[in-house]
Amino acid sequence: MAKMLLLAKVLLKVSFGGTSQDLTSSRNKITRWLLYGLLLVAFVPLMFSLYFLFDYTLELLISIDQVSILTNVVLAGVTIMVFVLSLLQIPSIYYYARDTEGILVLPIKPHQILGAKFLTTLVYQYALVIFMILPLGAAMSATNPTIVYYLVLLVVSIFLPVLPLLISSLIVMFLMNFVPMFKNKNFMNIIIGLVTVILAVALSMSMNSIGEVSPEAIVELLQQGNDTIAATMFTFLPTINWASEALNQMNFLSLLLVIIVNLGLFGVYCMFAQGFFLNGAQGINEAVRSRKSFSRSSLQKMTNRQPVIWALIKRELIELIRTPAYLLNCVSITILMPALLIGPLFFSNLSSDADLVAIQEGLMTFINQNNNLIYLAVVGGFFMGIFSGGINSVSSTAISRDAYQLDALKSYPIAANTIVFSKVLTGTLISLITVACTVLIGLYALDLPWSFYLLFILIALLSTLAVNMMMIILDIVRPKLNWTSETQAVKQNLNSMLSILFAMAIPVAYGFVVLYFELSILLSVSLTLLVILLMMGSLLLFLKLYQKHLFNYN
Repeated sequence: MAKMLLLAKVLLKVSFGGTSQDLTSSRNKITRWLLYGLLLVAFVPLMFSLYFLFDYTLELLISIDQVSILTNVVLAGVTIMVFVLSLLQIPSIYYYARDTEGILVLPIKPHQILGAKFLTTLVYQYALVIFMILPLGAAMSATNPTIVYYLVLLVVSIFLPVLPLLISSLIVMFLMNFVPMFKNKNFMNIIIGLVTVILAVALSMSMNSIGEVSPEAIVELLQQGNDTIAATMFTFLPTINWASEALNQMNFLSLLLVIIVNLGLFGVYCMFAQGFFLNGAQGINEAVRSRKSFSRSSLQKMTNRQPVIWALIKRELIELIRTPAYLLNCVSITILMPALLIGPLFFSNLSSDADLVAIQEGLMTFINQNNNLIYLAVVGGFFMGIFSGGINSVSSTAISRDAYQLDALKSYPIAANTIVFSKVLTGTLISLITVACTVLIGLYALDLPWSFYLLFILIALLSTLAVNMMMIILDIVRPKLNWTSETQAVKQNLNSMLSILFAMAIPVAYGFVVLYFELSILLSVSLTLLVILLMMGSLLLFLKLYQKHLFNYN
């Protein structure tokens, strides 16, 4: 156990600190903790938003004596999110990390190695737990709970991400040990990605099926009270119901069951790791050899001359799609966000269709009241471009992802500015997925002239490009160059968080200026274009001043 904890401590220090110089430099430590503090403060408004949502929901549930519904939904949501995210992250952390070969030669048993990696991964999952559980605990104060309730909530929160993380770890270990094809990194990436998509679709369909429950059955459950609806939810996750019973009914037997199940499964995990980890970690390869034969014509087609910047963009896109950590953290968010909006349009039942019509009528009423379509197209396109460019981490981690290929990039007979702009354009292309899906939704739901959509797309394109030009400056100045897995390069990169914060801060600041100074439509449109030009000009000025220092991080 001591060796496991010591190795976990070292892995955490490397993850948070980066290089050995970062770990020992007091200046870097201060900067790092200041950034962590900034991120914590930045997420406080989001946590307050969750609190108000939970508080409003709780008021409705108290009136029908179904308080446990809120607890069940929050606990199940965290559990499912941890399972899906960890299923994508664990292969890179446990097997494909750059430190795996170095750790295997240490005098440490296999179960201690995977135990340390599990604890390291668990620490990051607690960020999600804190983000969801703190607002829940604050909202539940309306029920006047005792101090024992919060102690039970603390214990439940500690064990909440353990079970899904253990299950996903066991699944990955089983595949790596008994299915030889999964030792190929690219094959594993594809299969895990498909499984994740299937799980997401299945979850979406199951949520939509809730509306198919007969009204008579719902009324009967409501009349019974005593949290009868909560007892029928998430029966496939018994630990969720046990944890909910422990919280809402002070059932300590249920709490004990949660602890026993998690500790027992951790014991199974250690036994499985001791017996099968080494076999799974041997013979791992990054790619599969292709036996495809090329004809003269196909070879000539592959080697045709093409613009340098287009070749660099294709290289970036292939890397983003083939690497699961990049696909999850940089690309999938731009697809999932529109999917959450489009899904109800195609998979909703009749009752939700009525809600859709009401939403359409509300939007059209708002547009008719603000009859200046040019203004709405410019501001709407600006907000959409900022949002779509900031939520993904393509540009804000562009240099970090190439940390181990910088020497090769510098050796290319290509200008450094060309490499930078290829990364910016790649981020812009990925970001435009969200814009395109939003426009498709608008075409389906709103009866607006084509000129509105064309202007909306133009402004969204310019603002998306501007945001990506701003975000790459962050990664040029402060890249994360020492990472042991692709997950660390993007998910544990502060630049990713700063990109999201930027996407939220710009619209807030813009709205404050427009409303506080009561700007006219002409001034608001002018301000929008000015902000876009300033963001674009910042990169051009930066490259002009920083030209001699590009990619020099020695």
